[in-house]
Amino acid sequence: MWVIERFTGRLQSISGRMAEMRTWLQHHGMKAHLLELSFLPAKEVRFRLQFRDPREEAAAFARVFNGDVLRGPEPIAA
Repeated sequence: MWVIERFTGRLQSISGRMAEMRTWLQHHGMKAHLLELSFLPAKEVRFRLQFRDPREEAAAFARVFNGDVLRGPEPIAA
């Protein structure tokens, strides 16, 4: 499992950003195992996605969406 974390500074952009991520994942035949949203102070939002895909594919997602690969390969959720 690979976890990708990405922050966005605008609460208003959540739905648009999620649509971009979903479209990119579908286009590349990838599937997030888990999606977690956290609402942080100063209207910041954290997206955290967990992938079962190989690290290279998860890292590609992180590059496109300016995220970070946090850990792997142990699962966070069942």
